Amino acid sequence: MSVLLVHLGFAASDEGEQTLLLARALRDAGREALLACPQESPLAVAANDADLPLVELENADPGLSLGWTLNRLVRERGVRLIHTLEPRVLTTVALLRRRRRELRFVHTVLAASDKGKRLRGWSVRQIDALVCAGTDVAALARAGGVEDTKIRVILPAARPPLPAGVPVGSVGGRSNDRFIFVAAGPLNPAADHASLLQAMACVQTMSIDDLPEWEVRIVGEGPLFGALLDSAEKLGVRDRLSLIGGQDRRVFLGAADAAVCCDVAGRNGVSVMLDAWNLGVPVACTTLEAHRDLGEDKISVLFSPPTNPVALAGSMLRLMQESALRERLVAGGRAALERFRPVRLGAEYAALYDELLNAEPGASAVSSADC
Repeated sequence: MSVLLVHLGFAASDEGEQTLLLARALRDAGREALLACPQESPLAVAANDADLPLVELENADPGLSLGWTLNRLVRERGVRLIHTLEPRVLTTVALLRRRRRELRFVHTVLAASDKGKRLRGWSVRQIDALVCAGTDVAALARAGGVEDTKIRVILPAARPPLPAGVPVGSVGGRSNDRFIFVAAGPLNPAADHASLLQAMACVQTMSIDDLPEWEVRIVGEGPLFGALLDSAEKLGVRDRLSLIGGQDRRVFLGAADAAVCCDVAGRNGVSVMLDAWNLGVPVACTTLEAHRDLGEDKISVLFSPPTNPVALAGSMLRLMQESALRERLVAGGRAALERFRPVRLGAEYAALYDELLNAEPGASAVSSADC
């Protein structure tokens, strides 16, 4: 195996989803890649189900033990390139990269919610290619001092439909007489559900004769669960709000008339947009650069500025009232989705691997000053 993919996350995550999509895309393209992840993790279970080449790590804590395990895999499996897909393993692989100068090292960053702090320092300087999942992350990497020649932008892939037998759209039900908005993501400040509640209050105060009954369902869990319920009560929209908890958002998006995302940071909205497009659901979203990388305003997504409840309320009203707009956004989302198929993800990474592996012997992106 010339390529080793390493992901240490045990809980389900967007990084884990993208790692699985990449491993499958590489396998389907006939490329050799071995996946290393924690034993019995959701990623390991999914990889086994997909019959992917896999090493389940008994001890996935970053440190000397993991370093020895990875070194053994490099030696015994003929690994020439290690690709890490979450930050905790970065230092361990950087140390291994320092010992084995012939080894190539790729690291992918899906989000930089810490304002790029993890994109600085000695470990990052050992990387041959830093793959950023959007132009926003790439800008933070440049600001942190990462050489431009090392930075690549590879956008994420959309997840496939839910497995057969999972009743998409059945939970909660799509209503004929109620317009259902679904928001999805962690209940934390970056998701800014507070603006969504204020937008709900704005819509509720408007006297519009032909406006259908409506409600908002939020899929996710986090520290602001109680605070959001209290705020909804104070704003008078508690009866229109359902907090679903941590579930697969695709099930609930399938029951939605529209998806809404009011994120002010991070890349949760990217995943929501891709899932909604895959399910044929129109999307209203904030104008974060991560979101603008994917869609076009009024063609595949309806944009509004972050932390602007009045503008968000306007988008919600338009989605409820304008069926032609909804149809246009659904069609535009389906068309945009073609850029985010897993086959494209696999092809772009395979080209990067070939570029690094076919470099002249002794060539390295790491300078002596970094050692």
